[in-house]
Amino acid sequence: MDPPLWKKLLAEFLGTYWLVLGGCGSAVFAAAFPYMVSTPVIEPDPATDPATTALMNSLGSQFAAVVMNKLGIAFLGVSLAFGLTVLTMAYAVGHISGGHFNPAVSVGCLAAGRTPVKDVAAYIVVQVVAGIAAGGTLNSLASGREGFEKTGSNPLATNGYDEHSPGLYSLGGAFLAEAFLTFMFLIIILGSTDKNAPAGFAPIPIGFALTLIHLISIPVTNTSVNPARSLGAVLYAGDGELWAQLWMFWVAPILGAALAGALHRFCLASPPQKDTASDAASPLVTTATFGQPQPEQPPGGAPALAPPGSGAAAYQPAPAPAAKSHRPFTGVPTDNKEQRLALIRTGSEESAAGLTQKSASSVRPPTALQGVQPLADPLGPPRAQLRPEPLQSLLGGSGWATSPGNPLSGTGSRAGGGLLSPVSPYSASNAPPKRQRYADSTPSDTALEPGTPEHRRMAYARL
Repeated sequence: MDPPLWKKLLAEFLGTYWLVLGGCGSAVFAAAFPYMVSTPVIEPDPATDPATTALMNSLGSQFAAVVMNKLGIAFLGVSLAFGLTVLTMAYAVGHISGGHFNPAVSVGCLAAGRTPVKDVAAYIVVQVVAGIAAGGTLNSLASGREGFEKTGSNPLATNGYDEHSPGLYSLGGAFLAEAFLTFMFLIIILGSTDKNAPAGFAPIPIGFALTLIHLISIPVTNTSVNPARSLGAVLYAGDGELWAQLWMFWVAPILGAALAGALHRFCLASPPQKDTASDAASPLVTTATFGQPQPEQPPGGAPALAPPGSGAAAYQPAPAPAAKSHRPFTGVPTDNKEQRLALIRTGSEESAAGLTQKSASSVRPPTALQGVQPLADPLGPPRAQLRPEPLQSLLGGSGWATSPGNPLSGTGSRAGGGLLSPVSPYSASNAPPKRQRYADSTPSDTALEPGTPEHRRMAYARL
């Protein structure tokens, strides 16, 4: 279920606030520590250490920061801080809003078809408000230290070019860096969140991608790739030149993000998968006995053709047959004795067929029924009355049994000149305690017409 819009906006506010506060705060508070002092703590001797003297003369008051930054995190630490803020909040609230935390990312997701148009404007407004709130928090914390001054080319970790670039890069170089790095950032975001990408791991490559982007471009522009981050920092810097350069840190990232979203949508996105749910609900698809989807045959076996010239459709399904009172046939015989008895008593063709369906390895081919005498009660106990005589197995299943003239009983002669006479292979006398079966002589009930008393008697005897 899609979360309500207010919950998405709250998630975006928290994520953007944490990104600006954590990333820019690491640059302001921890990039260089102990903090820079007004006079160097080391006075090199020009005669014995000319290299240190030349460095001190070129850096001026910043020389102390160079020689004293024993605990500062420097570029690597600041880059990791930005990446970790995105990684942690993507896991925390990314499942609610998508984890944009950046107006450029929202525009890129819009171009990729991931975010609806109605949500993009609200996302960007909330992200800008969160960036401003984080910048205010950062300014309040930094002002609490005695001697803090908003000096230098990038106070409060602002972004800039020309003299406000840490490496003194021009507008052209700064614009290219911001646009291209944002483009690659969106390619990584959209690819790692693709439906065919490994699920649950997207925040990891996204966080490391932002870390790599900062390692590349901190000397160029102090790294933005996020208009809300740039606005939140410059709003409290109090420098008119930085305000004049702010436009570039909105145009370049949004342009790069839009190009990346369009490229992913038309060239890199996974193809849409077939909707199996609609197929399952289609009346033309059914599930066979063993769960394999098969096209449903029209009732009656063949389509009803419309008369020529009638203008009717070529296929008109016949009326559905009347519902049967017995249980639908599943094609799988049951092992429960009571259930099998119930199926026998129904007399239905499907139920009878289900009882006789066995593996080919355990059932002989059907043979003609020999000498079956119908009983008065077809559902009565047949064990004593359907007992094959043992002698017929010696005679090749021909249906012969002993008679009063049989020499095996001591007297008599064979009808027609022999000693044995053909009689029914089943007798009601001398029933054994348990049923005996002879594969070469017992008639198969599959040769009988399903639903007849003989067929039900044979099926009952198999119990």
